[in-house]
Amino acid sequence: MNPSSILVRRATVDDLAALISLWRGMNYDALELEKHLTDFQVIPALDGSLAGAIALQFSGQQGRVHSEAFSDFTFADGMRQQFWERLQIVAVNHGLTRLWTVESAPFWRHIGFNVPHEDDWQKLPEAWRPLAPDWLTFRLKAEEVFDAPVEAEFLAAREADRARTERALRRTALLNQYATAVGVILALLIMTALAYIWSHRHQLPPAP
Repeated sequence: MNPSSILVRRATVDDLAALISLWRGMNYDALELEKHLTDFQVIPALDGSLAGAIALQFSGQQGRVHSEAFSDFTFADGMRQQFWERLQIVAVNHGLTRLWTVESAPFWRHIGFNVPHEDDWQKLPEAWRPLAPDWLTFRLKAEEVFDAPVEAEFLAAREADRARTERALRRTALLNQYATAVGVILALLIMTALAYIWSHRHQLPPAP
């Protein structure tokens, strides 16, 4: 397999049978991983099966790289490199600031995953902590202490602006409805007056 020709893409329902085969070959819990099907990136093989797969799970600005699987470990590092390039793109597109993994292959340390510092541990999501004792982490971009409050403030301001815009639109629509109604009423009054005048034109005094 030539790594330069590898196509990495997101898994779909059509990949499920091939994924289950890969997972079972790695002694993973296929029933559990099936729930996270769309977290997986896959590399198709020429025969229609899958040559490799790996998952990226999101939790806020944190991402968990897990459950790597390969049909032939001879090409594992080449596929890992392709996966890594893809995972970085996906992570950035989802606004992630840090990745975590318990994958033990030397490749992950080689590209920059390291044992977390004491401050880093605080960023590991609570739901992931019981999964394993030995984590590695990779910082994608700077993390600020006030990121969460600032983001919350931004979202609140955006929601307030949206609410004000909606209220303004509702008032405008209501005014347009009133204006339309008044216009219709005036038009009906004018038509009624004209009709009355026309029907009583013979009773009108002659023009001087």
